[in-house]
Amino acid sequence: FFPKIDDELVSAKIKFAQGTPITRTQAAVNKIEAAARNINKIFASKSVTKPVIRRIFSIVGQEASGFQRDSGTHIGEVILELAPSA
Repeated sequence: FFPKIDDELVSAKIKFAQGTPITRTQAAVNKIEAAARNINKIFASKSVTKPVIRRIFSIVGQEASGFQRDSGTHIGEVILELAPSA
């Protein structure tokens, strides 16, 4: 079971204090990516045949979406492309 949603993209923006090392920002992005991959594993263990998260896009050092894109070692974003809901 996966609930009906209005969009197939989910974005998680990460913004630490300016001056945060890029390694810290990358670690946060990695954590979100791992959680997303784990969601697919959980659903697969419940006999869901297709992944609920189709693709994972991530960027560190700038935002990938939005009108006012920020950049710096303290910025990151993870975008999940979800499978279409039935």
